[in-house]
Amino acid sequence: MNDGITICAMDASMACTAWEWAAREGWNPGLEDHLLLPAIDPAGCLAMFSVEAGKPRMIGAITAVDYGGYGFVGMFLMDPAYRGQGYGKRLVARAVEHLAEVPNAGVDAVLSMVPTYEKLGLKRAYETVRYRLPEGATLKTVHARQLEAADIEALIAYDAAIFGIPRGAFLRRWVAAGHADAAVLLRNGAIVGYGVVRDAKSGRKVGPLFADDETAAADLLGWLLARKPDLHHALDLPSLPGHGRSLVTGATSDFACIRMYTGLAPRQDPARVFGNTTFEMG
Repeated sequence: MNDGITICAMDASMACTAWEWAAREGWNPGLEDHLLLPAIDPAGCLAMFSVEAGKPRMIGAITAVDYGGYGFVGMFLMDPAYRGQGYGKRLVARAVEHLAEVPNAGVDAVLSMVPTYEKLGLKRAYETVRYRLPEGATLKTVHARQLEAADIEALIAYDAAIFGIPRGAFLRRWVAAGHADAAVLLRNGAIVGYGVVRDAKSGRKVGPLFADDETAAADLLGWLLARKPDLHHALDLPSLPGHGRSLVTGATSDFACIRMYTGLAPRQDPARVFGNTTFEMG
């Protein structure tokens, strides 16, 4: 179709624009997310351009990341002037094409988009609710400690058992980001939980927060909150019966997403997810 529309892999400038759009939409992305996330699967992080007055103008963005046998689609954003005209469908089609060989892909769908994704064949798995923990929120922390380089290999294996597949390349960047703090909790020498918190456009965002039980999750969250107690924190908690309630006492919530999959739900363990990694990347 020769209408001046092109789609290409994001470079750093395009990624910065996409994440600025995300901030404008109220998604409150992490300060370094635009640098970290496209580095995982550059060919799956896409920008759409239109030619206006002889100059290219970025009008859309999407991420479709192949973790290796499992894909995740996020950051689907369109310039308001180009919505409702079919351009977004073309961008999604390119993302789907990138993940064509992946047996299953996930998405955290905003509630208004769930019927659209269901028409495309995606199936609901569970709801995740974003909670805002106010400034000064605290939880008792006793055993959590700062993540060390010696913990990384064991952490990658622990994460894979919960996320469903190894994502070492992602985690190595995620835990070492300049605006992030990472903690781990061990029992009898084995990891039973870990968490990461990073600076965002507003406050900080916790994720992932993975733990064998709520006691470990609370200990880890207490450590993470104590890094910058003067800021509010966002925590994206799977909405399972009785799950993680002690972590969000006094917190407020005004946003939720539905986790959906194109195929059978992967061998993930949402019962040990006390904080989603990020809506943009699963």
